[in-house]
Amino acid sequence: MKWIIVSLLALGCSLPLHSVQAQQGPNFPSDSNLQTKADYDRYGPMVQQAADWLEATSLDDQRELRQATDRFIYRWVNGSPTVRVHVNNHLLKLMDKNQQLSMIYLARYAAWCLTNNDYQNAKPPTKAALQAIIKVYKKGINVKHTKLMDQLVSAADHNGLDDYISHTVLQ
Repeated sequence: MKWIIVSLLALGCSLPLHSVQAQQGPNFPSDSNLQTKADYDRYGPMVQQAADWLEATSLDDQRELRQATDRFIYRWVNGSPTVRVHVNNHLLKLMDKNQQLSMIYLARYAAWCLTNNDYQNAKPPTKAALQAIIKVYKKGINVKHTKLMDQLVSAADHNGLDDYISHTVLQ
């Protein structure tokens, strides 16, 4: 009986440690590991995975991992020698009340460029990035509904996203 109790206690003590290890997330590079074009190329797949994760994970879930992912995306996009994310005043206003959507936008834009090996045409990655923030916004978790975001969602719902991009985002 004593052996069973000791075994259960040992098992119970090891479970929280295993859970903590499982939630630590990816090992993002430090600033010193993002110096050359080759460094950015090496971490390109991680950008794509991060974009998928940011889009799929609720905004109120795994906050520490989300913050680490946001920092990585910000550093990677800021220093990338190839990816230039299109951002203008309209996009800043669009995400002003929902700043957490901006990292999803940056990540999906960069991921689209990397996946398609296209760094010149702003419309397709902008569309992919807007579709990503629409998806997260529509979940309604930890977002503030705004008139501008609702207009974007409406445009997308009525097959008008291309026109919306041409007339408001890329003008």
